[in-house]
Amino acid sequence: MFSGQSILQRMFVAALMPLLAGLFLVPSIPRIVNAQALTTTEQRCVVRANKHLRKLRGAVGKALRSCHRYHARGGLVGKTIQECTYLDQSGRIGKIEDRIVDDETRYCTKAPPFGHANAATTIIEAKVLSLGILKKVTGEDLDAVLKTEGQDSAVERCQQDVARKIRRCEYRTLATFNGCKKDGLRNGTILDAADLALCLGADPKGKVARECDPYLGSIRNELDRSCVSRGVDLNQAFPSCGSNDPEEVATCIEFAVRCGSCLALDAVDSLDLDCDANDDGLSNGSCMRRPPTATCEMGFGSSVRFGFRSGLLEVEGPLTGVLEVDCTDIDPVTGEARCSCSIPEPIESETLELQAGLDFSIRIDSAKTSCGGDAVLACHGGAPLDMGYVSEEVGESCTNDAGCTESCETACASRGLPVGKSDCAFGFVCECHCYGVETQGIPSRPGATLCYADVSIQFANALVPDVFPCVPITTEAALHPQVVLQGSPAICDASGQSVDLEDGEFVSILDRDPSSLLDPVEVRLVCQ
Repeated sequence: MFSGQSILQRMFVAALMPLLAGLFLVPSIPRIVNAQALTTTEQRCVVRANKHLRKLRGAVGKALRSCHRYHARGGLVGKTIQECTYLDQSGRIGKIEDRIVDDETRYCTKAPPFGHANAATTIIEAKVLSLGILKKVTGEDLDAVLKTEGQDSAVERCQQDVARKIRRCEYRTLATFNGCKKDGLRNGTILDAADLALCLGADPKGKVARECDPYLGSIRNELDRSCVSRGVDLNQAFPSCGSNDPEEVATCIEFAVRCGSCLALDAVDSLDLDCDANDDGLSNGSCMRRPPTATCEMGFGSSVRFGFRSGLLEVEGPLTGVLEVDCTDIDPVTGEARCSCSIPEPIESETLELQAGLDFSIRIDSAKTSCGGDAVLACHGGAPLDMGYVSEEVGESCTNDAGCTESCETACASRGLPVGKSDCAFGFVCECHCYGVETQGIPSRPGATLCYADVSIQFANALVPDVFPCVPITTEAALHPQVVLQGSPAICDASGQSVDLEDGEFVSILDRDPSSLLDPVEVRLVCQ
């Protein structure tokens, strides 16, 4: 990571950046410009958003610390550190998210001219910040890099202690920015986004340096105390930093915090920051947002569940596989992007034994944007995304599938759903499969994306239908009379130029009418 710079150059850049930031922040006399100071309500909107960013990041950080400890003791079974972090077992993360949405409604009904994006952006940036910074210094696969006590107790202790100091550095960076923002809005020195951007890197009392400075800060001290003194190879503890020198590793960590904080504040405050240059003083691609493409590997909670109408038999089986989502650039006028979905390899479940003659397995062969239209990612939110899937006989006699087309169009239209497939079941009666996005329910939040997967379900009993086409998959909340599942929206940045689907939760619901044999069928995909 640092191969292009000498130690002297790195020390000079790291020491000079805070000084330069302080120089730019020296003038305290309000500028005479055309911009007007924010109103009291607008100030509450933009200040509370940053306060919530810090608090929610803190709640996620505490969950990450607990999950890291469980992992170290071998206590995480069947789920990753990241999945454990987002489970929100204490409920604190969800409460803060609700407060963010409430304050958005109360104080931000009229969008401030600068300094705020939206509640969804605040939530997403807060939830990915600590995990993103830790991954930047250890690697994407936390479960492989972070050691357990049984693997190497010295490295494990080193990683936990330093991770705690990293989160403290994150907290102090955000708190100092928030203080600068609040004071500047109050005294009239911040009148536009350019003024606000100067708060990034401000450290008038030296509190950030005491936590983050790679030479004298607490991170460097912790590396010496918890790692070097125990003989830990820092290349092994923090492989992404690529060095065994504590000064270089401390500098690498500081740059990672600078990068993560800059990206978060750039999004939450709708700033136009050059985060790539902010982290290490160089425009070298070291701090960039991910392109609008996501590869989503199904993790803990991905499953298929069958419940028979009698209610006497329910069985659930795991799914493993990968779903890829690729979106175009967001149109800055409409706030929308077109997306495509694909499955590189078929996704299959284990063969599950129900009873004699009713063993089944599931196979997801492909995914597509939709069953009759483009998938759209909406940055501003939009229509409800409640999903319905109904399969029923309509009583019309038939001799072939084509004879059921008109009858099924009428039957599905009465439910407000498009026709997915029309069958002449058993060669004599029409069976209609209706699926799609229902018109009722809560409006979709920013970042909603809807794809469909082609699903085949195989039964040992040939009398049971074995194909269910086009199961809806979405990053948005899925609300259904029988099942309520919450998903995380994708990120749409303030400039409308990029989409990041990392850490979104993909959920799909497939529910058959109670008059049919199966009720319900559920497929759940968790995107990591």
